[in-house]
Amino acid sequence: MKVGGGLYTTDKVATIKSLKGNHPSMKLVSPMQRPQNSKHYDDDDEGHYQSYTAADLNPTIRPCGGTKAGKVHFTAEMESKVFVAWKTIVPDETGNCTIKLSDGADDSDFEQLLPLDNTAFHHNRQRGYFPCGRSKADMEGKEVKFPRNVTCDACFIQLIWATKNTGKHFMCADIEILGGDVEDCPGQCMNGGMCVNGGCQCRKGYSGAFCQNRDSVQGNTNYAKYLKYFLFFIVMVLIIIALLFGAFMLFKHAGKIMGSTKELAPSREGEGVA
Repeated sequence: MKVGGGLYTTDKVATIKSLKGNHPSMKLVSPMQRPQNSKHYDDDDEGHYQSYTAADLNPTIRPCGGTKAGKVHFTAEMESKVFVAWKTIVPDETGNCTIKLSDGADDSDFEQLLPLDNTAFHHNRQRGYFPCGRSKADMEGKEVKFPRNVTCDACFIQLIWATKNTGKHFMCADIEILGGDVEDCPGQCMNGGMCVNGGCQCRKGYSGAFCQNRDSVQGNTNYAKYLKYFLFFIVMVLIIIALLFGAFMLFKHAGKIMGSTKELAPSREGEGVA
């Protein structure tokens, strides 16, 4: 079978299948990763979108793990910011990532997108890489910025995850970059956030440039604290009421108690004389 101009043998298919299991595994979440399932496109799309089988897929195949170009699910503007996010399913403590933009299939066509938080390495061999996928996580990500004067209607973002155990894993998402001046965040605000004046306005309980972070809920702790104080106050009130009630009952029956004491006193004195 031909894949990307190459021929797969039975041994290579077996190698692909062996990559499943407990090997390091990651999935590009935003922008949406190219589908990794077997898919046949309509006749109208056959000239542009190629079909493949599950045996064609291998995360170590350049440039996109064996997946073919698909339909665009993400549109942005040149020089706009984007939050590239991924899910780490099986982590690798040696993992490092880099993010690239390309409108072709050759490495020379790629432009590296450095994280805006300046976490990328600067030494030559791992230039542009940053730590990632080192612990299991539903979502990790980095904010990057598209370059100036770059527009395309069928380019893609490439996420490379390099591990010492299994080499480099390649994931791609098909995108479209348009020209013009627009806000940085349309379609990128997560968790119900809204793009307002070039920035994401987050719902209560979320924060971050794209509302990607869920804030720790402090209200529950405060309510528990207040509940403890309230229960302590109720207990003290009940104790005070019990003491007052006991004092009242003692005062109410004090006369009877004194009378009973006087009746017992003469009989004891008579017994002493006898």
